[in-house]
Amino acid sequence: MSDLASLEKLAATYEKELQIARNVQQGLLSVENPHIEGVRLAMSCVPAESIGGDFYTFVNKIDRAPSTRAKSPGVIEYQDRREQHLGIAIGDVAGHGIGSALVMALASGIIREAGLSHRSPADSMAAANTAISRFISNSQVPYVTAFYGVLKIDSKLLTYAKAGHLPSILVRADGSLTLLDAAGVFLGMYPNEQYEDCEVQLASGDRVYFYTDGITEAQNEAGEFFEFDRFKTLLLENHTMPIETLKQKILDTVADFTGNAPVKDDQTIVILEIV
Repeated sequence: MSDLASLEKLAATYEKELQIARNVQQGLLSVENPHIEGVRLAMSCVPAESIGGDFYTFVNKIDRAPSTRAKSPGVIEYQDRREQHLGIAIGDVAGHGIGSALVMALASGIIREAGLSHRSPADSMAAANTAISRFISNSQVPYVTAFYGVLKIDSKLLTYAKAGHLPSILVRADGSLTLLDAAGVFLGMYPNEQYEDCEVQLASGDRVYFYTDGITEAQNEAGEFFEFDRFKTLLLENHTMPIETLKQKILDTVADFTGNAPVKDDQTIVILEIV
């Protein structure tokens, strides 16, 4: 076999493997929108290359929450109360290429399983960190960033934890804006890290924006960044727009800003709205 034929065969094999990786990623990012009464979701991931390192996943679960009440003086009755929770995770794997794509698939699954096994987002992040550290210790991928929020459906209380990721953005129904930040380092760097649980009470009309830095750090042909201030202005000026429409407007606005400049990072966003 000639050298040219060997190279062509190698290229065909690589393209086939790339397509497999692409199909796996598309499957992971085509997760079914968890239709829950009182909650709306919109999400999108635009990879910078044919495969990317960003991900999002959802954890829809019902936990038993034992409660007590006085049945009569001196008598306590124990009841099992069921609470529905919606977990929303978004993450970004450092680097690009097939290696990052594999870690993306791994990290997405690990975080989802951790969310199913733990009630606390901080505990979920700690468990995911330990598992991811073990798997990527000998890889070329240095770390993964993530933000994980858990919404109690009945009370609309959002508990969240962050692992080296950008703070999510809360825009209230009245148009006020708050950053949802928490202490916590990247996943995969140190095996025994602790993370912080924070809480915020949501109400009807409030929206939470989970996103990756491919949006705020998008660059135009002059080398300028889209930056947080442009993103904030975009959200505030359109905070009553239907979230599916707004999601697309965000992506289109970033694309218009970058113009013909090469896209260097994946652009991912998940919008949570309380109805």
